[in-house]
This record gives sequence, structure tokens and C-alpha cells, in this order.
Amino acid sequence: MEAIAAAGGPLDAADLGRVKVYRAGEPADGVDLEVADDRLVYDGDIKANPVIEPSSVIVVPGTEVRVYVAGFIARPGQVALRRGATALDAIAAAGGVTSTGDGTRVALARKTGEGAFSLEIDVMSALDAREAQGKPPVAPMPLLEEGDALFVPEAVPAHILVLGEVARPGAYQLQRGAKLLDAIAAAGGATARASLDSVTVYAAGKPDQADQRAIGEGRALFASSAQDNPELSPGDMVVVGSRAIYVSVVGRVARPGTYELLSGARVVDALAAAGGVASGADAGAVVHSRRGFETGSATLDAEALLRDPSLDANALLADGDALFVPEAREQVAIMGEVARPGVYPAGRGTTLMDLLAAAGGPTGKADLARVKVYEGQGGKATLGADTGADSQPGDLTGLSLAIADESLVYEGNIKANPPVVAGQVIVVPSAGIRVQVAGHVQRAGAYELKRGAGIAEAITAAGGVAAAGDGTKVVVTRRDAGSDGEAGAARAFEIDVDAVLAGGAVGLELADGDTVYVPELAGQVVVLGEVARPGAYRLPRGAKLADAVAAAGGLTARASLENVTIYAGGDASVGAGAPIGQGKVLFAGDGAANPTLGASDVVVVGSRMINV
Repeated sequence: MEAIAAAGGPLDAADLGRVKVYRAGEPADGVDLEVADDRLVYDGDIKANPVIEPSSVIVVPGTEVRVYVAGFIARPGQVALRRGATALDAIAAAGGVTSTGDGTRVALARKTGEGAFSLEIDVMSALDAREAQGKPPVAPMPLLEEGDALFVPEAVPAHILVLGEVARPGAYQLQRGAKLLDAIAAAGGATARASLDSVTVYAAGKPDQADQRAIGEGRALFASSAQDNPELSPGDMVVVGSRAIYVSVVGRVARPGTYELLSGARVVDALAAAGGVASGADAGAVVHSRRGFETGSATLDAEALLRDPSLDANALLADGDALFVPEAREQVAIMGEVARPGVYPAGRGTTLMDLLAAAGGPTGKADLARVKVYEGQGGKATLGADTGADSQPGDLTGLSLAIADESLVYEGNIKANPPVVAGQVIVVPSAGIRVQVAGHVQRAGAYELKRGAGIAEAITAAGGVAAAGDGTKVVVTRRDAGSDGEAGAARAFEIDVDAVLAGGAVGLELADGDTVYVPELAGQVVVLGEVARPGAYRLPRGAKLADAVAAAGGLTARASLENVTIYAGGDASVGAGAPIGQGKVLFAGDGAANPTLGASDVVVVGSRMINV
């Protein structure tokens, strides 16, 4: 029951009371779909639920039987009946016997494992008995089996029977001297699957032989192309063969199943009919199993055949052949800037670009010039240490995401397209870097920049240095990579961003993970003399003399703008132990000149008053 469930469960027409299990042949012989009855190991109700062995073949029969009804009936052809149906049911499903048919001599033909036999049935008598008594006749009619053929003969002299791949199989009365093509034309012509190189004509049998041989088991008068067009005799039977073959395609394909192909089809045609090789398949180890006269199996490289169908390995298929596409056991992990990071099969000849395409291609942020390939541990890269019950054969198990650089086997442009082997790990890095900008900027936060960006780009992305920030002492902190995937020591760099933005200094190229900090402007401007509120004031970068005077409440009535002096900040400034005014004089003149002030400068506004 587990095997049937794995196959999707039984169909509505399945007969679960007649499930059969066959023992398969030796593994070296490949899958043999022609299962012999002597290999039958179980035949019964599925509820018994027996244990199955590897390579067993399970056959779930249908509850329907399909039989051919030909001759003088309303609708000749194939009919589907419930198992247990009789010839009477088949004749009724085909519309009943026509006015010119003889229902008392219906021929039942059947092939079995021991040969073939035929039986003549009186359908009309059985129908009369059922109508008269309201129940089946005392002598029950034989139950029909799959593939049985019923023929209702004409009640008048014999006709020519045309069966097989024709539009309207049945018995047809032709003129004396009619030929093979006349009989095929009377039956509506050949179907699209008909093979005119497989037409057989059988001699008419005698009435007393009807219960001794199956239809078509008489002496073959002709077996060749219909173009030879031999003359037919009354009672002869024409069988038009089919040029269709049935091939099974199983394993890792898009649509496993049995497909009807035309004679002359090759391996690639069967793979195409099944939707092609599916992901996760080992296309280089496809098994082609033959049946019939050329038994045995061969291993094929489906990828090579699809690239070049003219190869000898793209063999002609025969009816009953089977193709098995196994699952790939060798896999490679790919991560980073790809559409679908994960684990993918890596068969023979798989390249870096093949794996990138299988993962959905690179994202817009991928840096294809810095792709890295790492060697897996012991030849088998793994994803985590869990190797529990969910692990499958061939899975990548135990892959450490902190991959050591010593395992790096390739780093460069993906256009080089090196081959990859099972167990490797492919990392597609991002073309951008992420840096943190903090401190006194307009918009502090994390920013993604292009690789190679400098500190000026980071400050600009954050909206620039704020008014209270000191752009001359910006600090960049960088943490180096340590050994064994651990974080290393941190390094700090002090950069004069104001000089960089002004073009007077060279900036620092940032790395992924750097932190940029803009400190607060430390210095204050001291305003003394004839101002409303003498004292120390914090002014924005670039503030001028008039800004300082305004911050101090403006000039008094005694102020003299021709007597304004600016002293350089530093050791000579207020609080440094030196009298005010002993620092370096930066400016001594008219306040209307309005020079720019620096941090810690001292402004002294003189008086126009004198003491007498």
C-alpha cells in the first residue's frame, strides 16, 4: 500500500482485489517491463498489504475490460465494460446486432498465456431466455476478459472482415475480385497510426473451425505492404497493423509515464515527450532498457544527445522500451546574491555558469567579478551539522557558513566559467558595501554604497555634517577579520572630511562594515567687550564675526566697530592660564569686514569712550 500511495494512489477504475506483485530480474539486467507469470509472488486483495522486495513490479489492474466488437452490429469498435461482463453485455454496448447479422453464431476470440482459442456463442438465445424469465439463463455465458474480440457474422454469405488501424473496423460485402485496398477503403481508410508495411490477410476459415481457432489464426495468405494489393476471397480477414510504439519514461523527468510514439522515434523523442529531464536528475546516467529481440540495457548521456541528436547513442526505440533518468547524487551549494540560494545537483561537466543559472541567475547587486568557490570539507560541503532523519543520500551536510580562506579554490570573474565538483560552495558577493554613519550628521543610519566608495560619499549619503558637528575630526572604525571566522581587532582612522570635500586632502576608501562617526564641534567662541552679553558661545562651522556679536546680544551704545580684535584660539585663549589678548592676533580692524571665525577664537569689541 505504501508503494501504491507513492505512485499517487489507485485510480477510480482500479481493481484492488486483483493486485499482482512480480519479482524483478537481476539488477544487472535493468528494469524488465515484460513481467512473466512465473515471477508472480502475490495475487490478491490489497488489504492483505504484503511486504515488497526491492525491484519488485506491482500491477494494479482495472475494473474495466476492453473488448473489440466487430461484424454486423450497430456500432463496431472497442467497448469498455465492467469486469464480469458477458458477450451479451458487449453486444448491447455496441448497439446490438444489425438486421443482417447472425446473433446465433457470435465468435469469441481470446489469447492466453497458453495460446489462443475461439468459442461460438448464441447471443440471441441467451437474450430471449433473459427476457422470458427475467434472470440470466441457466447455462451462464463466459465472462469477457481484457483484449477479447467478438465477431457477429452476417446472416448471408460471408463478407470480408477488416480489422486493425482502419476508421471503421468490421465486415464488408465487396464485389467479386475486390482487392486489399478496396477492403481498406470500405472500412473508412487507414488511421494516422496505420502501418501499410504491416498488413496481413488471413484465409477464410470453415464454419466447423470457429470454436477451434481465434480470429486471425488461420493460414496467412499475405503479410507485406498494402501497396502490393492482392486480390481477396469471400470470408478473408484483413488486419492493418499499427506503426505506433509504446515507450515508458520514468525517473527524474517532467512527466513520467508511458508514451505513444511513431515507429522510427529515438531516445530524444521519448525524453521530449516526457517534458525533458527535470531538475535534480543525473542526465549523464540515463538507462535505456530494451525488450523483445534486443533485450538488455545501455547507459546514455542525455545532455550529449540533446546537444547532438546525430550521435549513435540516440538509438531507435522499439515497442515496450523503457528509459530511466536517475536522481543526481552529487550536489553543490550556492549562496549570496542569487535569486534562489540553495543546494543544486552537479553532474559531470557542470560549470560555474550552469550552477548560477540553476539558482535563478544573479541579483542586481551581485558582483560577478569577485565570485568565490570554496572546497567542501572532505570533498563534501555541508549545510549545518544536522544529519538527522531528514537527510537524503547525496545531501550536503555540515557545511560551515564561516568558510576559511584556505579552502578557497577560485576567486575571479565568472566569465572564466571553471568547472565545479561535488561538495564545493559557491559564494556570489554583493557589489555594494554597508557602512554605519553616526554622530552629528543630518541623517544618521546604515547606508549601502558602491564598492570603492570613500568617506565623502558616506557623509554625503547621510546629508552632510550637521551644524554642531566637527568635520575636521571624523573617525572611521574598521574591524579586521580574525582567524577561524572570529572578529579581529578594531582600527580607527581620523579624517578631515572638510578638507576632503574642499579637494585639499585624499579621503579614505571604505570597507564593508565600517563605522563613520562625526563628533560634536568642541570649541566655543568667546565674545568680550562692548556687547550686551559677554561670554562663550557655540557657533556653527563657518560662523563669522557678525554671527558672534549677534549671539552675544549685539553691540552696546559705546561699541566701536573700528576697534574690534580677534585672537586665535588655543593655549592663549580663555581658561588656558594666559591673559586674554596674548594669543596670536587674527584680526584688528573694522568689524564690517566680517571675517570667518575658528573654534575657540576670542573676539574683543572695543569702546569708543575715553576716560579723562
